[in-house]
Amino acid sequence: MKYTQRFFAASSKRTTAAFLLSILVFSIAVSRVALAQTAITLTAANTPLKAGAMTELIFDTTKLAVPSKGANQTWNYGSTALQTSFADQIFPSTDKAFTSAAVFDTIGEDVLVSSGSESYGIPYDEVFDMGTSSIVEPGISVPANGYNIDEISGGTNDSLWVPAQDAMFSTPVNYLAFPATMGSTWSTANATRTIDMQVRVAALALLYGTGKIDFKKISSFSITDTVIGWGNLTVPSMSGSGATTPVLMVKMNEVRVDSFYLNGSIAPAIILSEFHLKQDTVSSYYSYAFYAQGSFAPLLKIYYSGPNYTVPMSAESYQSTSAGVAEPSQAQGIQIYPNPATSSLSIANSSGPFTIIDPLGRSYDVRQNTNTLDVSSLAPGVYFVSNGQWREKFIKE
Repeated sequence: MKYTQRFFAASSKRTTAAFLLSILVFSIAVSRVALAQTAITLTAANTPLKAGAMTELIFDTTKLAVPSKGANQTWNYGSTALQTSFADQIFPSTDKAFTSAAVFDTIGEDVLVSSGSESYGIPYDEVFDMGTSSIVEPGISVPANGYNIDEISGGTNDSLWVPAQDAMFSTPVNYLAFPATMGSTWSTANATRTIDMQVRVAALALLYGTGKIDFKKISSFSITDTVIGWGNLTVPSMSGSGATTPVLMVKMNEVRVDSFYLNGSIAPAIILSEFHLKQDTVSSYYSYAFYAQGSFAPLLKIYYSGPNYTVPMSAESYQSTSAGVAEPSQAQGIQIYPNPATSSLSIANSSGPFTIIDPLGRSYDVRQNTNTLDVSSLAPGVYFVSNGQWREKFIKE
């Protein structure tokens, strides 16, 4: 009897222990399921198109690992070296060519001529607007601008003039389609955009009867974006390694074809060659962009040199700034001069050290003497000068 009692008591204890163990295992499994991450979904409500202050961080890509694809990934770039940073601002658009929801960023540049040390670009405001179920790029807003192009054309007074204009896409480019989650894809095919210019080249009078010729650059864009991963992303911030944020990883592929016209006709190859241009030039761009809820700007964007997405060219992060700032030069009384600059650039009402960056995020080392920068070695084009707290655009001629 005692043996039987001991047997049942032992059996009862073993049964109780097994039961408690099973409860524990079940609880752990449930808790893991409860904590398991799921892919976020970007919508118009949680990815607002809004103006505001931002900080743009440019990272060193020499040791940047290629991000893995797929579900529930961990992308830890928290220790990536920061190359430079500057204040940025997304402004509300007042241009009547766009809706009242439109915003713009002033960082764009459309490179027209690039050969050796010579480069001429067309600065523009990149416009974002709300479509039916997506954020779109309806076009760009181009301010009036001009260049002396004698070093390319050979004529002492030869110039390129770009009048102020809104260069609209034939079809709005889909920037971010909603709802966006793992497997989502959106694209734009053959969206064309025309930038009107005028070249003033004395030698062209022999062919056209005048040296002032209407010049058009017509660009066709075909873009495909696909969400190929989701997970947690960590990138550096100005104060440290930064927070870890749930994101979607978007693979971006853009093909652009540029064509040129003089006085309404296809520009002759012999004339284009003088300007280091080629008819129907095809350019391809490859990048990964990581989007989080709360902002339409990517938390991280990595540009690659080829379709294998293995060799990074540049990496940048757009992070919201808690306090709004106005246009830096207006807010702090900062003045840069002369603008355009040819050999030197002076900065008033601010202290260095200063950094010079182009619209692709590439930085340039120039000699600095207190508040004067030697920019003579820079190729002609659009640049930004910054001390990490503000950024101002200037043109190098």
